[in-house]
Amino acid sequence: MNFIFILKLILMDKINQLKHFDALDYEGEYFTNELKDGEEFLYSTIKIQDDSKVTFLCKYESNKHIQPCNYCPLVKYLCLGIDCHAVILKQIKYEKK
Repeated sequence: MNFIFILKLILMDKINQLKHFDALDYEGEYFTNELKDGEEFLYSTIKIQDDSKVTFLCKYESNKHIQPCNYCPLVKYLCLGIDCHAVILKQIKYEKK
């Protein structure tokens, strides 16, 4: 097997084990209450401009400095206040509607 293919399988297995929160299908008050400081998680939301569904790999940081929304990387997405205590590591999925 190809080394890059094996590496991708390992990374996908790690990603599939993370907690996954969906902005459109979450019934709790604040899902960040379920996370520990430094924990990585997946966050799915929609892009406001075209309703496409996007999934981000994020890291929760309870003491992160909060910036105004207009400086937030999620300003074009339905965020539900997530970036107030999360660092967006990378976009891992994009589904055009």
